[in-house]
Amino acid sequence: MGRGHGSQEGRDMIGEAEESLEQKRARLRQVMATPNERELAARELMDVETQIAAKAQAALTAEAEARLLNIRKAVGSLDDQLSQDGNRLLVAARAYQQALATLNQRYDDVALLRHELATLCEVFEITPPVLAVCTPPAQRPTVVEAVTTAHGGDVTETRTIQPAQVWEMTDRGSVPTSRSYEELRDTPSYALIKRRRS
Repeated sequence: MGRGHGSQEGRDMIGEAEESLEQKRARLRQVMATPNERELAARELMDVETQIAAKAQAALTAEAEARLLNIRKAVGSLDDQLSQDGNRLLVAARAYQQALATLNQRYDDVALLRHELATLCEVFEITPPVLAVCTPPAQRPTVVEAVTTAHGGDVTETRTIQPAQVWEMTDRGSVPTSRSYEELRDTPSYALIKRRRS
């Protein structure tokens, strides 16, 4: 009986031990499933960092959109100014042409008057008077400079800005690997792009 009783007690103890191991396992699993303060703080910090990054990105995008609007307005304004510049250039060109025509006509008038004087003197046998020496327009330094200046300008047909590249040496030679945006260095967009890329 003692032996059987001992066996029962042993079985009960083993049962209690197995039960307590099962309970312990369940408790530990629950502890493992429940985040601690450090884990909760890490999750919250990650969420806060994500929100800060999203806000910073949204703010940077808003700055870029504002710059786009400013560029659009500036291009519209410059296009209007280009039209005005073209009109002023046309007025100046017409004034130049008129001034040149007036200059040439005056010299033509001098030539006709000289011819008329010479003819009268010849027909009436009169000694011709001394007249002012009139330098031809093409020999007058100011006229030469005016004509050279007026014809010396170039008219821009088109303008394309090439994207600046970062070049690296490879086994195929020097090749572009990325954009450097250096062509925009003196513009507000350069700083925005650099901030976006960092």
